[in-house]
Parts: sequence; C-alpha cells; structure tokens
Amino acid sequence: MADIRKEKVSCAVLVKKVHDLYNPSEDTEQVRIFMAGFWCGQAEKVYLGSCRAAMFRPPFDRHPWALDMISEITATYSLAYMVVATLYGDEIWIMRPQNKEEVQRMLQYVEDGPEWHAHRARLCGIPDEEIDPEFHLRRGRAVYVG
Repeated sequence: MADIRKEKVSCAVLVKKVHDLYNPSEDTEQVRIFMAGFWCGQAEKVYLGSCRAAMFRPPFDRHPWALDMISEITATYSLAYMVVATLYGDEIWIMRPQNKEEVQRMLQYVEDGPEWHAHRARLCGIPDEEIDPEFHLRRGRAVYVG
C-alpha cells in the first residue's frame, strides 16, 4: 500500500488550483469573494469540531484586507483568532476560544522542527498516521491565491 503522506500536496496548492479555475485573471474582487468563501468553510469545520484549528498565511502585502475579513468571519462563528509570526510570514490561526492555549503551545517547539509540524498537523485535523513532519521540506512553501 502506498504511503499517503508521500502522495499529498499542500492544501495551498489545491486551493490555488480551484481558485485559478474560477478566476484565471486573478480579478482582485473575485479573489476577495473566493477567499471569504474558503475562510468561511474553514471556520465552519472548526466551529463544528472537525478540527481544533485552521491556519492561513495570506500574502498581506497583496491582501491587506485579509485580517479584517477573518476577524469578521471568526466573530460570526464565535471563534477566536491569533496572528503568529513565523520565518515564512505571519500566519492567522482560527480556533474555538477554549482551544487557544493548545494553538499557542506550538510556540514552545523549534520552528520548522518535527514536533512543530506534528503539533500543527494535529491542530488542523490531520490523523496521526498521515502526519509527515518533513512534508514542507519536499514540497516547498509560498503558494498563494491572487
């Protein structure tokens, strides 16, 4: 049986693929609408308890509206959010208010280390048997919509 961890691609790659299918010209207003829908879907998963948290790393230089939009979405779903600075840019994490300490716990790990990746994966609902702490070393980063 194939190792599913080796077959997966980054969720950002998949989101961009779907976005580009419906907005190939990368129209700014369509990017906003698409991202609002995507972020609502992620908020819905957290709200319903399908995952402990969700993380986004929008390119703030191109999407200065991202934090305001995520703030409005999390308020609608009675969720909390926090901004976490990483080597790869600021991330926005959304979570149920009672899970905020669990999200903050990732800050105790060495950034980009195996424990850091495993903790983040669990927060996002990835089953233990599918966690691949070396995923980003093979697949890279910095795939953005818009």
